[in-house]
Amino acid sequence: MKLGIFSDIHGNLIALESIINRLKKEGCEYIYCLGDILGIGPYQRECIDLLFSLPNIKFVMGNHEEYFVKGIEEYDAMSKGEIAHQKWVSTFLDNKIKKKISNFPYF
Repeated sequence: MKLGIFSDIHGNLIALESIINRLKKEGCEYIYCLGDILGIGPYQRECIDLLFSLPNIKFVMGNHEEYFVKGIEEYDAMSKGEIAHQKWVSTFLDNKIKKKISNFPYF
């Protein structure tokens, strides 16, 4: 059995599509995303939608998902720019997505 493992997509849809295509080409039966789907790049919702459409994928909570689920205010070590960016990211995601992400395990 082949496993595909990746992390730190950060809203980069082009990179994610490339990774998914490669994992399929390699014959990976299961895919594990080790967190940080969100943050930084412009394609938050598209990345989430693509990953949630895959049949055999498991997720782990990354710090950027945790920011979205728990709220930015808990992370006062961030700069004002980082906080503003994380709040912008959250505008692309609704409560249905938030609920799914909140169920990601931390391991």
